Amino acid sequence: MTVLHAENLGICFHGEEHRVYAVQDFNITLNRGETIGIVGESGCGKSTAAMALMGLLPASAEISHGTVHYEDQCIIAPNIAYPKNLRGRRMGMIFQDPMTCLNPFLTIADQFAMPLQRHLTLSKSACRQRSIELLTQVGIPDPAARLKRFPHEFSGGQRQRLMIALALSCDPEVLIADEPTTALDVTVQAQILRLLKKLQNERGLGLVLITHDLGVVAQVCDSVIVMYAGRCVERGSCESLFATPSHPYTKALLASMPDLNSEPGSVLNTIGGQPPRMIQPDGACAFAPRCPLAQPLCHKQRPALEALPASAGNDHHASCHALNHGFEQGNGDNT
Repeated sequence: MTVLHAENLGICFHGEEHRVYAVQDFNITLNRGETIGIVGESGCGKSTAAMALMGLLPASAEISHGTVHYEDQCIIAPNIAYPKNLRGRRMGMIFQDPMTCLNPFLTIADQFAMPLQRHLTLSKSACRQRSIELLTQVGIPDPAARLKRFPHEFSGGQRQRLMIALALSCDPEVLIADEPTTALDVTVQAQILRLLKKLQNERGLGLVLITHDLGVVAQVCDSVIVMYAGRCVERGSCESLFATPSHPYTKALLASMPDLNSEPGSVLNTIGGQPPRMIQPDGACAFAPRCPLAQPLCHKQRPALEALPASAGNDHHASCHALNHGFEQGNGDNT
């Protein structure tokens, strides 16, 4: 069953001199129990899309077009107010840095009590019991005593576990995790990812995972959306996308991942150039200035997101003229 569906969502920011078109024509369909990864470089629109889904965009942002539905309810559209009782109750979010979200002046018990009392109208004693259950589920030792502590008294990995417990406190059906393991070392990262998958399987959650780490996507996601300059440039099942990456940007991201078989001291591959500023969207391919396959057509016309002929049945799509015109590596007009 589909729990979250975004169709052609557009988001722009109003600056002093320019409008920034941060997200354009974003689409996602999330089913119960499914994990969708959204990947790309910093500034490609991943977190902006996530914040929009949660109704957390700043006042300078505007939904320019498109819609988002939670089940059968339209929750996002131009000139529509986000439902107050959806965020925290039906949809939860895990942020990248827990210390920017946990209140340093409140005990953990007080921070859990706020959403439990607001959304579930639990008594003080019921809030305490529910909080102990949640801390136990996410692996916080001695939960009854730890409820009296403040955020700074927990390690980084434990604070992230607290954020997961808070996001799940009111039994949401959708969980959005925005770079939940970036600030953690690899050992704690693996623990957090295993915990997320365990809780998802137990609760049947729909999970959207925002990350720049394709290795994380390969571990936990069912499908993946690759974003560049605010647009989806490739999407498909993880199996299909990792086996047959089709967009030059996706290939470049995969090529930049560390290889365990590399010689010590070897230099990692990088993607030359910088993403565009997205001040004024034009009709060209945004990746063309950095693409080794770019042809004059790429600088004039944006390619459509189309199904790949060899991907019947797995919903693998990509947006690249090279797929239809047979451009080859080394024949582009970029250096």
